[in-house]
Amino acid sequence: MRTFFSHQRSTLLKFYFVASYLILIEELIRAAVH
Repeated sequence: MRTFFSHQRSTLLKFYFVASYLILIEELIRAAVH
């Protein structure tokens, strides 16, 4: 159970990192356009 929770937390952390990265790229593109 503990290993499953750790794996799920790792996946969630990776998803959060990718989401923040995409948001950062979107902000840079928006700044470049304007």
